[in-house]
Amino acid sequence: MHDTVALGFPLPVIAAALAAVSQFAGGCLLVVGAFTRLAAFFVTSTMMTALVFNLRTGGPDAQRAGMYALVSSAFILIGGGRWSVDHALSRQR
Repeated sequence: MHDTVALGFPLPVIAAALAAVSQFAGGCLLVVGAFTRLAAFFVTSTMMTALVFNLRTGGPDAQRAGMYALVSSAFILIGGGRWSVDHALSRQR
């Protein structure tokens, strides 16, 4: 929480809560492949924010945040794949 205040986020409590929801809900949706591209977008934006924060403050997790941002960006580009809920729903139409 102190980190969001130090970075100057507007409404830091809300920003931290939205980041937590984005990571948790986005991660769960990515696991099952539901709304894959949308979930990956929110995870990517949260991880890019974490990457910038770690690079600015010299935090130890810049490499990890960058890797998660890269992987979730790949899901934006390629989608969920054959075994995803998105694929199963698109075949039913």
